[in-house]
Amino acid sequence: MEPADSVTDTDVAELLKAASGGMNAVAALFLRFSEKRGDAGATKAERLLDQLASFDDEIVQGWPIEALTLGLVNVADELANDEAGDDWGYPRIWHLAGGLLKHLSRKLPERRWKDLVERLFTEGLSLGFISHLLRNEIFSHSFYGNRPDASEGIASRATFDTVRSIMVRR
Repeated sequence: MEPADSVTDTDVAELLKAASGGMNAVAALFLRFSEKRGDAGATKAERLLDQLASFDDEIVQGWPIEALTLGLVNVADELANDEAGDDWGYPRIWHLAGGLLKHLSRKLPERRWKDLVERLFTEGLSLGFISHLLRNEIFSHSFYGNRPDASEGIASRATFDTVRSIMVRR
């Protein structure tokens, strides 16, 4: 018998099927996967995010990325409810979700990614997670602080400026 948190090809297929049903189906699947915890304490949702962040370019290109990411972003705060924080107090699931977004930012065509980031910040329901992403962008673009590191961000400077305006309005 496989551990409760192991991710199988069937789980990935289920995720893609959920994505074809839209972001709400993806959100429900992530919530269900978050209830399956392995002996080491990780959930199936965490393991899945970790694996998704390392998929190859050609695999990701044909996926319904918008539904997948919006579904995830919409439940990121709920997924973090029972999570212990990292050294800075942020939930591990946020770190993994951010890692996936960073991976996608480097794999998707620039226009598609820009449009998706704007939707994440405009439509995303998990304001805690979205604010965490904004904080990371503020530091990576050296809007605050003196050590810019664009490799830590998910948005170009122009997209970051748009996102800042979106968040001010929200």
